[in-house]
Amino acid sequence: MLKRTVSGIMFLLLLIAMLTLAFNIQPVKAEPIMITVPDDYPTIQEAINHAGSGDTVYVRVGIYYENVVVNKTVTLIGEDKSSTIIDGNGTGTVVTITANSVNISVFTIRNGYGIEVLYSSGHIITGNMVSNNEYGIRLRSSHSNKICNNLIASNTLTGIELRESSGNVIINNTIIKNGFNIWLWKSDDNDIIGNTASNGDWGIILYRSSNNTLRDNMMTGNRYNFGVWGEYIADFIHDIDASNLINEKPIYYLINERNLTIDSSTFPDVGYLGIVNSANILVKDLTLTENSEGVLLVHVTGSILENVHASLNSGGIKLKCGSCYNTLRNNVITTCEMVGISLLDSSNNNITGNKITSILNTGISLLRSNDNIISRNHVERAREGLYIVEYSNNNLIYHNNLIDNTKQVYLSFYGINAWDNGYPSGGNYWSDYAGVDSDGDGIGDTSYVIDANNQDRYPLMNPWGTGTPVASFAWTPLISKVGESVTFDASASTPNGGEIVSYEWNFGDSHYGSGKIVTHTYTSSAIYTVTLNVTDSEGLWDTEQKQIQVVQPHGSKAEFTAVPDTASTGESIKFDASSSLSGFNGTHEMPITEYSWNFGDGNQTTTSTPTVYHSFGSSGIYYVTLTVDSPGATPETDSTTHKVTIISVPVGGYSFPIKGYTTTEPLTLYIVLVAILTVSFTMVKRRKKQQN
Repeated sequence: MLKRTVSGIMFLLLLIAMLTLAFNIQPVKAEPIMITVPDDYPTIQEAINHAGSGDTVYVRVGIYYENVVVNKTVTLIGEDKSSTIIDGNGTGTVVTITANSVNISVFTIRNGYGIEVLYSSGHIITGNMVSNNEYGIRLRSSHSNKICNNLIASNTLTGIELRESSGNVIINNTIIKNGFNIWLWKSDDNDIIGNTASNGDWGIILYRSSNNTLRDNMMTGNRYNFGVWGEYIADFIHDIDASNLINEKPIYYLINERNLTIDSSTFPDVGYLGIVNSANILVKDLTLTENSEGVLLVHVTGSILENVHASLNSGGIKLKCGSCYNTLRNNVITTCEMVGISLLDSSNNNITGNKITSILNTGISLLRSNDNIISRNHVERAREGLYIVEYSNNNLIYHNNLIDNTKQVYLSFYGINAWDNGYPSGGNYWSDYAGVDSDGDGIGDTSYVIDANNQDRYPLMNPWGTGTPVASFAWTPLISKVGESVTFDASASTPNGGEIVSYEWNFGDSHYGSGKIVTHTYTSSAIYTVTLNVTDSEGLWDTEQKQIQVVQPHGSKAEFTAVPDTASTGESIKFDASSSLSGFNGTHEMPITEYSWNFGDGNQTTTSTPTVYHSFGSSGIYYVTLTVDSPGATPETDSTTHKVTIISVPVGGYSFPIKGYTTTEPLTLYIVLVAILTVSFTMVKRRKKQQN
């Protein structure tokens, strides 16, 4: 009896011990250790292979000819930055990081493809010298990393390169003599702070990236210091302030500006000028050099650029992403690598009186851009004088001087445009025109043929401007409202020998006027072509045409959905007002700033975002009212109401699934316990049998 009792107690204790271990065993984590190269292992790769997660690999001074792959979460530290060298021996990537949360510091990385971080995050790369590689430090699809206090020099392609990598911090690096010192490609939400990017082909370039923040970066001595490239307006939305300097001059990267004058008095010492999503901007009397472009305009309307000198840039002036109703006049663009003036998806602009010379590629480029007026420009010594492609149609191109360009015009993709202003105004001057002027009217007797659909019917025999007055006019406001008085001013017109004695206006709506300064009121919204004819005392005359936009202001419009629109008491309903329309004040969009909700159950809320969630405590029918506020529009507010139905919760209330949790532990101890238990019972059974 006593033995049975003891056996039972032993069995119970073993069972309790086994159950306790099953639910409470915790794996024992080894403490991080330091592995020293070459003391413990002769190569860095062997040390990494034998390291555990969290270990440190310390590398003594020496040259290690390796291609290192860091596939574990380790800290890699060199003894001395200048003399602890990982040399790729001219083949492959010197250091490849594929694990998360790797720290690498105090090395020279050279003679290969630098440091490449692949599909991982949480790294700190600091205090290294990365030089004489194809690229220095490259992140590919890697996020939330920190690259700081490195010297990155003389790498052929890029110094620091981010490809589809977001949320990284690049801070206090010295980056010199690389192809692209800093290059971002499809990489968003990165912080680039306190870096020096100098003496490379390119300084800092952001390509098809968005929402990056730049502070206190210095760019000097690069062939082209700074640029933002992209295809859509989102590619140009960044937080870039004037603490960033180009050759000691601040970057002005302006977003959502209105009614602004930019010149040497209001913005002294401009290092770079970019203007995004803005309207009614006057830019004048600036000199801009050594950047991706002299001036960048992205989704800019109703603005003027005049007397800007842009030289030694990759491009002169760029208009992109729906920039329209702008005037570029009397600008000088020289010695550019790509394009003097480029229009991409930008229409109804007036490009007039600009001098564009010594352009390696194209003088004036139009890509998917329609209804522009290109007149009185002097384009000389470019590979292509005019480059008009991809369905750029209905542009009026006249009174331009196209001189000694390798190819005067390059056309493709079905563009059909007008190449003259009729007779006797004439077309363009072509330095390679071989026709004659038998009647002495200054216009060639035969057309200048570009292709079957594009011909200058009245080519000029002499460069435009020889012996004729020049018609020129401006108007205020630049974008006008229906019923608003518009002032047209031809004071900028100049005689050439004689005196201007006549100013005749055609306002484009079957109304006419005369005089140097006139006013006119439009009664409906449209785009009107305004024509000014000036005649001097010698009977010579000139014509200028420009397009004016007349708009009809309107207020905001409230709209929303409720999902679901029939719900139970206590159930959350999503109210979404994203379909509401902003107002328009006649010059630009007036965004909605407030969404005010009245849920009809005594609850109200006001938000700055269009989506809210709300639940109702009682069943019934509720009328939910949304009021939107668009300051500056006429009217500023609008309201709408929708019905929602609330039903009672079914008897018994709601049910919730119960989720079980399991713990996975090593099986070794369980097996040992089972074995002990089995042996114990076997021994007890044998003894009982022997006793019997």
